[in-house]
Order: sequence, then C-alpha cells, then structure tokens
Amino acid sequence: MRAESPWLAGLTLAVIAAIVILVFSAALPPWMATAATVFLVLAFLARAVLTGHLLGHTPADWPLLALLLLLPVGLWASADPSVTYPRTDALVASAALFWVVAAQRNQPWLRHSGWLLLLAGLALAVAVLAATAFPAKLPWVQLDISAVQARLSVPLLQPGRFNPNLSGSLLALFLAPALALTLVGNGLAQRLVAAALSVLLGLLLLLSQSRGAWLGVLAAVVVLTVLSNRRWLWLWTPLALAVVGAVLAWGDRLAGAALLGGSSGGVADTLQGRQELWSRAFYLMQDFPFTGVGLGMPERVIKLLYPLFLVGPDSEWLHVHNTFLQVGSEMGIAGLIAFTAVLLAVGAALVRQASKQRAGVYRGLSLALLGSLIVFVVHGLVDAPLASPKLTLLFFGLIGLMAAVASSRPRSAG
Repeated sequence: MRAESPWLAGLTLAVIAAIVILVFSAALPPWMATAATVFLVLAFLARAVLTGHLLGHTPADWPLLALLLLLPVGLWASADPSVTYPRTDALVASAALFWVVAAQRNQPWLRHSGWLLLLAGLALAVAVLAATAFPAKLPWVQLDISAVQARLSVPLLQPGRFNPNLSGSLLALFLAPALALTLVGNGLAQRLVAAALSVLLGLLLLLSQSRGAWLGVLAAVVVLTVLSNRRWLWLWTPLALAVVGAVLAWGDRLAGAALLGGSSGGVADTLQGRQELWSRAFYLMQDFPFTGVGLGMPERVIKLLYPLFLVGPDSEWLHVHNTFLQVGSEMGIAGLIAFTAVLLAVGAALVRQASKQRAGVYRGLSLALLGSLIVFVVHGLVDAPLASPKLTLLFFGLIGLMAAVASSRPRSAG
C-alpha cells in the first residue's frame, strides 16, 4: 500500500456498499442500481488516480474490462431487458468485488486465507447437509440421511431448498482447496483440519451425485499432486493410459453411464438432453456472434427459434449446462474470449506462484486456489453455475482471492 491507503480504505467501503445495492437491485428502485453503477465507474477512475495507473493491478484486468464493456451490447440485443438488467448488475458487482479482493495482495491476513477457505468449506458443508435434496440417480450411491436433516435445524435452511447439482458444484470448489492444504498446508494443524474437512466434503459430494463435480475434483487432484511433487506422475500416468484404453473400448456408453446417463432429474440432465442443449447454444453463437442474445436470455430464445425435441417445451432448464457455451450465447464470441482470458490469466499466475519454491505460504495457497479454478473449468463443461447471479458473485470473489495470492510476495527474512 502507498501513503494514500486511508483514502483507498474509505473508497473500498463505499464500493462494497455499491456492490450490495447491485446484488439486490431487483428489489430496489431502478435509480439506485444506476447510481451504484455510476459510482463504481467513478471509483474505478479515482483508484487509477490514487495508484498512478489505470490497469495492471491484476493479471486479469484487461480481459475483465473488456467483458464489462460488452454489457451495453447485451442490453441492446436482449429481447427482455427486465431479465437482463439484474444479471448485468450482478456481473458489474462481481467485477467490482474481484478488484476489491485482488487489491488485498501482500496484506498480512492473506497469509492466513487458507483457514478462511477451510472455514467457508465447513459452513458450506453444514448448509448443504441441512438443505440439499440428495437424489437417487445411481444405485450404488444410496444413503438416506433424512433423519439427520430432520434433527439438524438451521435457520433459513430447509431440506429440499438446494439443488443437488448446485450443491455438488459448491462442494467441489471447496473440496479441492481442502485436499491441497492436506498436502501442503501451513503447519501440521492446518493439514489435519484440512484432511478432516476433505472427508466431510467428499462424503457430501458423493451423496450429491453430481458427476461433473466429481470429474472436476479428479482433474484438480491430478494437477495439484503433480505440481506439488512430480513423483505422482508414476501413479497418474498408468491410470491415465488405463482410462484412455477404457474410453477407446467402450466410448460413449462409458461416458453416458458414468457421467450423465441414468439421471432422475429430467431429460436435461441426461447426456442426450445436454447434447441437444449444447447444439442449440452453438446455433445461438453462429446466429448472434457479435452481440449474443443478452444475459439470461438463451432459454427463451432457444425455445422460440430452435425447438427442442428431447427436452420438452414445458421444461425449465434455465441454462445450457455448459459455462462457456452459456457465456458465448449470452455475450457473443468476444464475450467468450474475454471470459476465457480472465480464467487463463488468473490460472497462469497461480501456476507461476505455485512453481516458486521460495513462495512460502503462498505456494500452498496458490495450489489450493488453483484446485478450485480447475474444478470450475472442468465442471463448467457439463454445467453452468454462473447462470445464478449469486454464484457469479461468489466465483468472482474467489478469483479475486486467486489474483491476490498469485501476485503476493513472501516476507523477506528479518
């Protein structure tokens, strides 16, 4: 921080207030969201004056700014701005939260953010256990915990409130850091707590039967173990060859049965149903490559212009079950490129930090957060959690933490 840090602290508090207004803009007068957006633009410029440079604070500044500049185009293209405006407000708030959290690099508390990740994972486990309607998709994952849920009374959390796929997505985001901190945590106490939390989150993730989240965690475990110690290649290489052989031998039958087939959640949750949704998202990107159809609009436009045959017209599927196709259909090709660039920039910064043997505590934190990013990307190939504005805010706050950790420097000796 420079000498004007008190000014920056005051500006940060005002920005957080504006973020809250935008998150709840649907329940507030429209002028408040407009005023909050204008304030955030002015705050962005004021921050540039105080710090001496407009961009370059984080590795994702340029692509994130490009993503924001595309929002007016999406509002113009949207057939129903009343749907697009709240989601636009949520994305603006999410970008602001990203910059607020990313600006915390080198702050003393950041060295202990591993404990914050574990605490957040524990709170999530309690919420998921209390409020998720655990499905019965797979015959080999059957465990009735309704009695436990009945005894676990948590305010505002009632059984059946959370969708199991949503719960699986969130559990996986925090399971990957817990597993990483089990390996490379800051001290024995943190590693033991992380191991215990990993068992709890892993059990709940298994019960969620979110197979895309399972796949994301598996990919994260492979990458994190290899980055932490190259000797893990001796385990993963033969297993990878075995998987490739199985895929070549059984192909689509194996993928359908193991990942998306046999679902009890509707046709949209089957492999065939999702393939149909993905094909329609490609049509949207082909027909609206420059503008997209607006945030929150793919479902309506697909039902109007590209009729579905496997997924019934009365089905409410809300998104196309692929994060990247969702972004591309909503914001066009340019939006997809900008969003992907944000992920790549933050991911590359985390890998660089995790590769530094002298990074100290930030090396373990980088590995932990890289696990979350991998889970998000892999699971995003079969689902689209960012279709929820609240989850968009959570994820951008998380990648803000990734940017802060990736750009922090260990304390010098003495």
